[in-house]
Amino acid sequence: MVRGFTWPEGTNGFSNDESDRKKAAEKLADWVIGHDLSGEDITLIGHSHGGNVAIQAIDLIREELGEDSEKKINLITIATPAYNGTDDLENPENTSVDSHTHFYSSRDLIQTIGANIMGSKRAKKTYDNSFTKDLKVNTKGSKATRNPVKSHSIQRTPELIRKALNNDGNK
Repeated sequence: MVRGFTWPEGTNGFSNDESDRKKAAEKLADWVIGHDLSGEDITLIGHSHGGNVAIQAIDLIREELGEDSEKKINLITIATPAYNGTDDLENPENTSVDSHTHFYSSRDLIQTIGANIMGSKRAKKTYDNSFTKDLKVNTKGSKATRNPVKSHSIQRTPELIRKALNNDGNK
């Protein structure tokens, strides 16, 4: 397992846009290929717009792997503004991703309202496709994520993520 990609300087400001995320996606694709571990599938994990960087990177990685590669590319997004446009670069349905799990909190205002204020696209909490597994993280009662701004940081409360996974498995 390899971790540790950091967005390139100048692309992760408060008002980062799709173009900034595209630059970061190119760097992420290069980073993943440079750290490729033979025989292992690839799982990209991104929080907030980091998830959109990962979405944009999927086809860049797939291209670098080559059409003969049997590696799967899996995606986990956490509190990522969900874009569902037909031609949107940040819609996982428009990529060659093999699986996608998305964690979100209904209390998170940054994921949607914040993204909508800062961007030119309409963000939703969930994805409108048949393959994404949208998992609601229940933040009610959690001191760490009690308010709508802190609810954007659900990645800091792994016990809530685990609970969302376990609840999905019981359906």
